[in-house]
Amino acid sequence: MKQPHINSVMTKQDGKLETSIMAIVIFIITLVTNFSKELFVEQSGNIQIFGNFGLLLVVGLIWKWKYIRNVVSFLSLFSLFAIFMGVIMVKAMTIPFLMLFSGMAIVFYLSTFSNKVKVYMNEE
Repeated sequence: MKQPHINSVMTKQDGKLETSIMAIVIFIITLVTNFSKELFVEQSGNIQIFGNFGLLLVVGLIWKWKYIRNVVSFLSLFSLFAIFMGVIMVKAMTIPFLMLFSGMAIVFYLSTFSNKVKVYMNEE
């Protein structure tokens, strides 16, 4: 009887770290933009990246839903453009906007270009 090779077992977990990083970043961005809005806009304004939908994205990444990587990729790209437009309108790049932009760039990169995430999500 042939036993599974150790590398085949290891590759099943390959990409778990990257997927966990994406989930953590999305979760943090969702919490910060929902509960600390004054970091990004005046008190009368409203900013929500992902809204409550962010928690659903985190669950989808953890449970490896079929098209969740594509959804995260699209929403993170859309969010990057929205953040960029917000910076252009304010005409200043503040530390909170820079951190938000950096987090969304990490999520976009991992969800779109990481082969390890594709393998982990069983897409390849």
